[in-house]
Amino acid sequence: MDNPSRSDVVLLGFTVRDDILETIAERSAVLPTQTHKFAWNLVRGIQSAGMRVSLVSALPVPNYPEYPEIIIRSRRFAEHGVNGVTLGFVNLLVLKHLTRLCAGTVQGIPFIVSQHAGTMVVHGVHTPFLLLARLLRRALGLKICLVMTDPPGLVRAVDGRLTRLLKRFDQGIVRKLASGFDGVIALTSALADDFAPGVNKLVMEGFADPEISKVPRPSGTPSSVFRVAYAGGISAEYGVSNLVSAFRSFADPNMRLDLYGRGPLDLWVLEQSRLDERICHHGVVPHSDLMPFLRGASLLVNPRPASQGFVRYSFPSKLLEYLALGVPVVTTRLSGIPDRYYSYLEFTVDDSTEALSAAICAVRADRSAASDRAVLGQRFVMSEKSLHAQGKRIAIFLQSLNAPRQPDRTLSESV
Repeated sequence: MDNPSRSDVVLLGFTVRDDILETIAERSAVLPTQTHKFAWNLVRGIQSAGMRVSLVSALPVPNYPEYPEIIIRSRRFAEHGVNGVTLGFVNLLVLKHLTRLCAGTVQGIPFIVSQHAGTMVVHGVHTPFLLLARLLRRALGLKICLVMTDPPGLVRAVDGRLTRLLKRFDQGIVRKLASGFDGVIALTSALADDFAPGVNKLVMEGFADPEISKVPRPSGTPSSVFRVAYAGGISAEYGVSNLVSAFRSFADPNMRLDLYGRGPLDLWVLEQSRLDERICHHGVVPHSDLMPFLRGASLLVNPRPASQGFVRYSFPSKLLEYLALGVPVVTTRLSGIPDRYYSYLEFTVDDSTEALSAAICAVRADRSAASDRAVLGQRFVMSEKSLHAQGKRIAIFLQSLNAPRQPDRTLSESV
């Protein structure tokens, strides 16, 4: 590769224009909002450290017919001052992986070479992209770094037997390919240790957007009403049924529960709202509108059950948004939450609806202390988890990959 710049980065993943994501959300049940926000925060964080970023992306769409297009065409694009190319592929099971790899070779490599980057960052454990990165590392001498926000091969309720079998097979391939990367950035240490063992790692929970901390509290919000709010997937997997049941255990007419998002429990939640007028299911709300609604809440809740096996690999990105808003937060005690966050959160003692009710009661009983804790939490994430702070950590980590490799060297922001 001619004169690569170690300060230039190509991000290979699913980072697309905002309007494209909105179209995908309108045409399928998949709503990869958090992945999309993380991807663009990753871009902005790297840019804030003085590194130039370009994008090679695939549209994050589910297989046909869940998404109603079979042929996805390649396009050049620009967004937020970043140039990129989307890869064309055939949106059918198995063929999707094969054609994304082919497109990465035919369409992606010429674009990557033209960017003269010294480092490729791969966002997501997508086998064709891992393989493409390994090939480019050998052919072009690129340093390659994997960003893991989820474990590979997560099975969805709609997945059939063949899809589930292929995902289990894919997990083994991911481990093999990831072991040949120069570095890995993961939300939790367990995620890196289990799927990229022995690879230099940076443990980083995500990004706190400074703009969120500036969102004003809506005027006219009555202090006599205690508003509990949740934003995310409306599913039992995310604890929404527990949250609704816990809320309904309160008889106080001055309490409200606001739910934002969509998912398999939509109809059930709407039925609960008909039974209890204090519950409101708002559905999907644009992020710019959602943040003021959440800022006006008395309490924000993350009810995801801690007993689920995959939570050791997970740090809920909504916690960073919740804390950035400066609103009191109740959460289950997920193993992926580092100790440094404990002072700023109200934890449930277990996953039961009774424990969730008790935690909500504890916040409501001493709202002054909860508000003080929320202010400290906001300061914490703004000083240590901001785009600039995280971008600086990422830049230092990527630059360290050019040094002689030392097995299992860890740079953790949480220590």
